[in-house]
Amino acid sequence: MLENYRKAFKAYDIRGKYGKEIDEHFSYIMGKAMGKYMNGKRWTDNGKLLIGCDVRLQNPALIDAFVAWLKASDFSNVFYANFDASADPRSEWRGKYPYGVCSTPVLYYLGQGDYDLGVAFTASHNPPGDVGMKFFDKDVTLLSTEMLWEMFEQEIGRLQEDLEIPTMKNHLISNTSPNPLDNFLVDKVQKLYAMLDKKRSGLKKRHHFAVDFSNGAAVSIEKKFFQDYISKNHVIDMINDLPDGNFTAHHSDTQEHENYEQLIHVVKETGAEFGLMFDGDADRIWIVGPDGKVIGGDLLTAMIAKQVLVERIADRGTSVDTNFKDIVLYETMSTKMITEVVTHFGGEAKMTRVGRYFINQELKACDGIFAGESSGHFLFAEMGGYEMPLLALYYICKEMEEYSSWEEFVGAYKKYFKSPVVSLAVTDKAWALKKVQEYYAEYDIKFVDGISVYAPDFWFNLRPSNTEDKIKFTVEANNGEIMNKVVDELRKLL
Repeated sequence: MLENYRKAFKAYDIRGKYGKEIDEHFSYIMGKAMGKYMNGKRWTDNGKLLIGCDVRLQNPALIDAFVAWLKASDFSNVFYANFDASADPRSEWRGKYPYGVCSTPVLYYLGQGDYDLGVAFTASHNPPGDVGMKFFDKDVTLLSTEMLWEMFEQEIGRLQEDLEIPTMKNHLISNTSPNPLDNFLVDKVQKLYAMLDKKRSGLKKRHHFAVDFSNGAAVSIEKKFFQDYISKNHVIDMINDLPDGNFTAHHSDTQEHENYEQLIHVVKETGAEFGLMFDGDADRIWIVGPDGKVIGGDLLTAMIAKQVLVERIADRGTSVDTNFKDIVLYETMSTKMITEVVTHFGGEAKMTRVGRYFINQELKACDGIFAGESSGHFLFAEMGGYEMPLLALYYICKEMEEYSSWEEFVGAYKKYFKSPVVSLAVTDKAWALKKVQEYYAEYDIKFVDGISVYAPDFWFNLRPSNTEDKIKFTVEANNGEIMNKVVDELRKLL
């Protein structure tokens, strides 16, 4: 069992199959470790812990088990972001979410500065059979999974599983409601709405777009925000806007293009300007145009970065700051359009490795203003260095308003030809990296995350998977012929 539990500790968070890699006993031990962690700190008012969760139906039992040990260890300063996502009379899930539903970005916002530890029970965009946890501190820095594993392993080593499972069940508080929603959390959400509304007032026109909530965590706070958008005369077509832990309409991975079929249909049928899709815990978005083509996270990063920099220039009242350049982070698989756009608007583009955990750390370390990932994570310094898709939407709309048509808007960023991410099974990843390095030795090579090779008319990044025996790569070139040639070269080489 311990070996299966170990598999749940991924590079960025805790995530795994329910009943195999994560179960109630796992959550109980995690609660035991966190209880000791909280009690061992010198907090003001004994420390405060905030819990939120996505729509996965296993979450209530996992939270029960987690809180069981906290209460058994006399740690009771537990608060819940239990916003009711199943109140809609159309919902067949009424009563299925005793702990409510809260997106990961909103939970970050609620926890920032006011709660000593936050726990999001979520498996993000994973299939419905998976569950997970994300732990973050008052500064919205994720706790490293290495540290969490050490804490977990230490606690489970002190217990005998067959004796502790009955003890856990004795402590469980199943079928009881959590504390009433704290008015402080309600007020803080209103402050978030006010901040976003102030941004929205800067838009020059009323927009018409479609939103696919993917039946995920965005059906709570984000949905209410879009309902307010409608009251401000924007036209928004909302689909899959009720919680569904089985993700019946489609899986919630924004990087899988087959998940966009329904959204594309709605955009074309209604004549919307574009469509927006959230992933399962609503910390990632991608968009789709009226032509049915999906715009990935790296191009969106370039668009958002431009508007963030323009806003910074306006705030300074000058076009160029010769003493300091605003830093924008991008990861190794992103288009080089990001560097060109950021440089053109007086900023400095800095490459970092793939992974939300790492890019969040680097954004704070370099005092950057914005970071984007190809996967659709957009992190803002103005929010404290974490994702806020609703803010990303504002900047996308702001950039869109500078063009007379969708074709002109997208065309301004479609300078290069970029392949989808190719994934190949490789048993010896170190060998694969060495072979590629030797084959392309004549070109400029960087080793930020795997290997990035830069030639005059193409570049590519090739990196080992953190969780599987696979190599992943993407190629960008000046034209489609060169792109396909390099993709074929890499396939044959590996």
